[in-house]
Amino acid sequence: MDLRKAINNQNIEETESIIKKELEINPKNIQLWLKLSLTELQFSFEDYESALQCISQIYNIAPCNIDAIILETGIRWHSFGFINEELFKRLVKTSCTDEKKAAIIYNHYTMNMTKI
Repeated sequence: MDLRKAINNQNIEETESIIKKELEINPKNIQLWLKLSLTELQFSFEDYESALQCISQIYNIAPCNIDAIILETGIRWHSFGFINEELFKRLVKTSCTDEKKAAIIYNHYTMNMTKI
């Protein structure tokens, strides 16, 4: 089965397996790490720690990857209920020309400011 078919069939175990095999071949592929992180968040896995480990791998490749910062912020906010100060500073320093990503960053920023 190919990756797209596994995703479309909502076969999470197969999706995870395919992505991990592809990462063995291409361990610096950020898009694959993002896909694996999102896969780890799916029901029935709901493995936030594994998702964060994938994000850590992305930071090893690209320390300021905007997608990873947004994803990490969402995971930490929704699963742990807070964003630590270091991540918040990284989020605030992020500049983005993509309007949709900028809106997500702004939303996370304002949510965090209401907790202070």
